[in-house]
Amino acid sequence: MSLNVASGIFPVLRYCENCKAWFHLDCCPTSPTPSLFLQPPASDRPPQPSSFSQASDLISLRRVPFSLTDWLTWQEVLKLPIQRGHHAEAYPLSFECLVADIRKQHRFQGCPPDVDNWLLRHLHPAPHIAYTAHTLLTQFRAWEAPIPVQCPRCTNGI
Repeated sequence: MSLNVASGIFPVLRYCENCKAWFHLDCCPTSPTPSLFLQPPASDRPPQPSSFSQASDLISLRRVPFSLTDWLTWQEVLKLPIQRGHHAEAYPLSFECLVADIRKQHRFQGCPPDVDNWLLRHLHPAPHIAYTAHTLLTQFRAWEAPIPVQCPRCTNGI
């Protein structure tokens, strides 16, 4: 890992949950696997559907507390990395706390009912910009999952 690779005023950083460390995105090699490392579900987590057809069946039978739209949204936000900063922004736009909360929720509880309201409650913008929470959530939801990179230490997708 080169110490001179990172560039920019606000460097983009990725967090590895396995190593509990931040890494400059420019210092991380591209991951050969298309998925991110997620901690395994807790043993007492309620059962969750693992496919669209399974989700559709469980939702139609009312065996889960969320809608199909909620489940699809949840699957999309689970693909987002814990990242500080953003390439498309001139300021350090950051949703790492929200993504960390998403991962924690997924590990211990699974998909929540009414995902959009859950995301708003966990967004926690700074007090001076709290009035922009809906705009920030729209920005967050528009963020496409970037290509996963590999942790330089443990080689997990981050």
